[in-house]
Amino acid sequence: MARHRRLRGWIEPVQYWTVSAAVVVWVMVLIAWRERPPAPKPATVAPTEFSAARAWPVLTMLADSIRDRVAGTPGADSAAAYLERTLRAIPGIEVAQQDVSGAWSVPGYGTVAYTVRNVLARIPGRSRDAVLLSAHYDTPAGSVGAADDGVAVASLVEVVRALAAGPTLAHTVIVNFNDGEEQGLVGAHGFTRHPWIHDVRAFVNLESAGTSGKAILFQTGPGNAWLTDAYARAVPYPYGTVIAQDIFQSGAIPSDTDFRIYRDFAALPGLDIALYRGGWAYHTQRDRTWNISPGSMQQMGANALALARTLANGPLPGNVSRVRAVYYDLLGTVMVHYTERTAVVLAGLALVLGLAVLVLAVRRERVGVRELGLGLVFAVATVVAMLAGALLVGWVVAYP
Repeated sequence: MARHRRLRGWIEPVQYWTVSAAVVVWVMVLIAWRERPPAPKPATVAPTEFSAARAWPVLTMLADSIRDRVAGTPGADSAAAYLERTLRAIPGIEVAQQDVSGAWSVPGYGTVAYTVRNVLARIPGRSRDAVLLSAHYDTPAGSVGAADDGVAVASLVEVVRALAAGPTLAHTVIVNFNDGEEQGLVGAHGFTRHPWIHDVRAFVNLESAGTSGKAILFQTGPGNAWLTDAYARAVPYPYGTVIAQDIFQSGAIPSDTDFRIYRDFAALPGLDIALYRGGWAYHTQRDRTWNISPGSMQQMGANALALARTLANGPLPGNVSRVRAVYYDLLGTVMVHYTERTAVVLAGLALVLGLAVLVLAVRRERVGVRELGLGLVFAVATVVAMLAGALLVGWVVAYP
């Protein structure tokens, strides 16, 4: 009997750790599967679909042939001329070039005076009310900007072609291939002075802070609940979490996008979507086409196309309110979203349920008060250690 008890005492921990390891491995497999971008579609798919193969030559022209596209340089002029020629070859759309000068106060940098050249496209709908799609074609100094923001620009050229090939939309779609984003978001600021901005009711901004993976929905609002709902209903490859929005809007990440201009200066509701994996190449000479996954372009472009169609065929604006949305995808297959008020109710129910389980466990002597106290201490210590580790890594990287 004693031998049986010793054997049982040895087997039970082994079973526990085996099951735990299996659960961890399974979760890691699911996460890796969620992060995998879709396969790129070939150029032979229907003209109304998004094809990364059709968009890829635009990217290679910008990043491999023209290369540096810093605002105000011959490279930027060549990129603008190329985009204008390419867009004018698409039937049924209006193309315009906007040369604009102005100034605005950039937080942390003071007042910036600028002269930029935006390339604009408009796909007429049955209504003048418009959805704005935006991406910047300029690059920072020292980078050819394959991901930032060549992938988004190439994707939007293909989106324009696919929309023009389909039936007339209920509302107009306007695309701003803007200049000078890297110099302080000045191209988007210049567009707020263009007559077309008065027709815009909502916008989608495409960006990049990395070279691979999926494009994440990381910023929404104001009045974002209806836009989040449109994203959840429309896109074939949902990917996003409200946690990313909370981190970005907290100021913890010292960066900004044209989203700020459209939201704050034009008072428009919109979505901010960007690649972020492979951030080690961001704003460096390694931001090259050989670091770009065609699947990443397929996911970004197909989502942008579906979102543009949904918004342009629905009410503009939608059910606008100041209610914030909580959103997250489930393994990249569906986007779950609900209001902040609902999130508070769910959090309260989870807290009550957790406390009830703890009380029941103590009453049945499954766990003691001492063990509960130690568990709380270890949980807090773990959070503190994680935050301290993240801050230490950031300090080491920033101050070698």
